[in-house]
Amino acid sequence: MRLERVAAQVPTGARLADIGSDHGYLPVALMRRGVIAGAVAGEVALTPFHAAERTVRDNGHEQLITVRLADGLAAIEPQDDITAVSICGMGGETIRDILDAGKARLSGRERLILQPNGGEQPLRQWLMDNGYRILSEEVLRENRFYYEIIVAERAGPVQYTAEELYFGPLHMQARSPVFLSK
Repeated sequence: MRLERVAAQVPTGARLADIGSDHGYLPVALMRRGVIAGAVAGEVALTPFHAAERTVRDNGHEQLITVRLADGLAAIEPQDDITAVSICGMGGETIRDILDAGKARLSGRERLILQPNGGEQPLRQWLMDNGYRILSEEVLRENRFYYEIIVAERAGPVQYTAEELYFGPLHMQARSPVFLSK
């Protein structure tokens, strides 16, 4: 369910960089559905890198999905023309550090689709500090755990209160039952 909700945030026709792609399931699923035009699956560890290569190959998408062994956003090359970046399933501080270390690889035109496992506040702080406006926030419960999905795009200066950084500015407005439960 978590990856389905992330997939729903990827714009049609996007060129996706899935950082920490693991088995490459997200870019392959989106390619099979005809949602994305191309993708880079970036993975820092050899075992998941080989798993992603296998998933891409088994689905016949080698021409459209490039699997790269790289640390974070180093998987992105300028010629990839990336329009969406997904980073899912790691702590918010780790996602923040990946974004910060790879800032030079971002054009500023990408949609960031982030699914932190905790540590949402420091991630929202980084987004604010770097001029990214939060467009969408979702919280869902899966297997006893709560997961948040934060979607942001660069929009110039943006200001959130300490409370909004902690809880999420859009969560505070929508006050969904799952958010309130969390």
